[in-house]
Amino acid sequence: MKLKRVLSAVLTLMLVLSTLCNIHVFAANVSYPTASSSQYIEFKAQENINVYQDTACKTRGTSNPSKKYDAYIAKNDVCYIYKIASSYVEVNYPTSSGRRTGYIKRSALFDKTTPEEYIASAKTSVTVKYADGSSSISKGDKVWCIDPKKEYDGYKAVIYEAKSAKRAYKIGYVTLNNLEKIKKEILTTSDTEIAKRIEDFMSDSRWKMKTNWANRKPYLSPYNCSQCMAYAADFAKYVYDADSPKGGTKYTNINDIKVGDTIHVWRTAGGYGHWMVCIAKSGNSITVIHGNWTGGKACKSTFTISGNMIGTGSRFMEGYHFN
Repeated sequence: MKLKRVLSAVLTLMLVLSTLCNIHVFAANVSYPTASSSQYIEFKAQENINVYQDTACKTRGTSNPSKKYDAYIAKNDVCYIYKIASSYVEVNYPTSSGRRTGYIKRSALFDKTTPEEYIASAKTSVTVKYADGSSSISKGDKVWCIDPKKEYDGYKAVIYEAKSAKRAYKIGYVTLNNLEKIKKEILTTSDTEIAKRIEDFMSDSRWKMKTNWANRKPYLSPYNCSQCMAYAADFAKYVYDADSPKGGTKYTNINDIKVGDTIHVWRTAGGYGHWMVCIAKSGNSITVIHGNWTGGKACKSTFTISGNMIGTGSRFMEGYHFN
């Protein structure tokens, strides 16, 4: 088993769901987490890895203590990453004479891919393979997906928060099945700034809960609409800079709903359309914000999806992805 192949095999995440969790995850193209001797990333070597004295990885040996010899990390050694650079990784590893620090080629651990960063909105279990023990992801924890397009032996690799003394992160692996569960319950936005915009939108005095949307036109959107559609139009403009609540990628399968989507339903009891925005999803339960709902106000509501229905009396018509 090649560590390079294992580590380039990655998650879009992190979480192994043992129970239904209310998870939205904000994904971004970012760099790997900043590591140091006081905030290191722990990993368990899956093969022997040559260690070098210099960052060019030309001279075998260690940098601390400075010594030239055929230094290497042995398979199953528990190592600490102090720095991830463009061509090398600074590591600390165990030897029979105590721990040593040196450099390894970045290619021994990471392919030349850009990781994705996710933020969990609920706690869930994580089963870790090829590492010591298991752990959990808590609300607000960050996870870095090393390469979401690759997998190895049915697992994908992630860097996740695992604070303990000087350890800040660990590298672990989750199953593809759990990854697929996660994909259905996460928000994969273009960057973490989108996540902040969603929060800002909900706290803005124009769109916060209980504001009146009975006959209101959009504040921001140029789209000609009113009431609930105006609320969704402003959301699309504020968060994604889209001119319409229909400005994203259209889909008609209710199972494709993701956090951050605008949603169009048909109210079967009243015979009219209604617009809403999904802000959380867990299994068949979704939480939305929408204008002109109870008493004409902006409201936050949680509904159960059953067949093609969202809650009681709202038949799903279409949704729009913006990321």
